[in-house]
Amino acid sequence: MVFGATLGAHILGVLIALVIFAWLIGVPLACALKGKWWFMLFALLGGWLGLVGAIRLAKPDSYWARHWYGDEKMATTEQRFAPDPALSEPAPHHPEDSEQSDDDDVALQDKLTRLSRSP
Repeated sequence: MVFGATLGAHILGVLIALVIFAWLIGVPLACALKGKWWFMLFALLGGWLGLVGAIRLAKPDSYWARHWYGDEKMATTEQRFAPDPALSEPAPHHPEDSEQSDDDDVALQDKLTRLSRSP
């Protein structure tokens, strides 16, 4: 016996140390491999959100997805993380806006010319 501890206490201590090590290293590593950087940060800070990132589906361009997902699961992740077309469309163009901006450009150029001539 070391310091009066039994073998069971040593085994329990080792198991607790392994769980803590897995939490501090394994969960952030899984989040990083899945491309979930915010969840990795939460895991490193000790938050439970890191576990959510480690359990959920990986991003399609991540190391995890490329190496461990089959065709069906890769299709699922590509569908889930597809960009929203409504967000990627350019704003509608209004002709009156371009005329106004042309007038603003001319006025700005005039001001710059006057400033460069002043002593």
